[in-house]
Amino acid sequence: VVYPTSSRELRNSELMLERDATSIPATLPVAAWLASFRGNEPGAIDVYVRATPDTAAVVLWNTRWRPAARTVGAGPQVLNVPVGGRYFLGLNARSGSALGRVRDTVAVPRYSPNVFAISSLLIGNVRDSAYTRDDVAAGMDGDLVVRPGPVAVYAEVYDAPRDRLGVARYDVEYLFQRLDGAGQVHFAFSRDAVGRSILVERLTVGRDRIPPGRYRVTLTIHDRVFGIQASNTRTEVQLR
Repeated sequence: VVYPTSSRELRNSELMLERDATSIPATLPVAAWLASFRGNEPGAIDVYVRATPDTAAVVLWNTRWRPAARTVGAGPQVLNVPVGGRYFLGLNARSGSALGRVRDTVAVPRYSPNVFAISSLLIGNVRDSAYTRDDVAAGMDGDLVVRPGPVAVYAEVYDAPRDRLGVARYDVEYLFQRLDGAGQVHFAFSRDAVGRSILVERLTVGRDRIPPGRYRVTLTIHDRVFGIQASNTRTEVQLR
């Protein structure tokens, strides 16, 4: 992997993405995932990006083709956009002399205040049971292949309804569905938590409970206060 070695090289990488023009053929296969979480500022969204190869220059353009956020370096990378909506993704990755590109349209969710919702799902390998969002993102390769070992799932629950005591009460369902139709694995729990605007949802599963294979993973939250639900899905992940 080639890293920018000077401010000039870094700026050239940014210009290459900004203008989306290069004479170098893009022959390198690139896999990448995106994940979205509520940002620190009202309306803002933190967009995590991870590619394989790992080092890349990434930009999100708005619908007027103005860069909303950009970054260069090793993943996982975090881009902060001011608001959810439709963006154009530009990602250039390099390994040795080979260049790979990803160009796509992405829909970044709008996590409105006081609206019950779930963030994207992160799925990867972790070393510590008290893992954070960044820990799981670091253990989640760009090709969505999870290495042998315990599987960690991380998500954030936004503005879960609360009862008169200020307690959020909900049921959690994790569904791992084999993409080859060979079966599924289901986990369910009940949660009672002091109501906050952001609640962290974690699941750590030993690999003896989930056979290797390609899975679609869905997290569903059933609220027990008002009887509403929210869900999100990671469409494909491969467990080795």
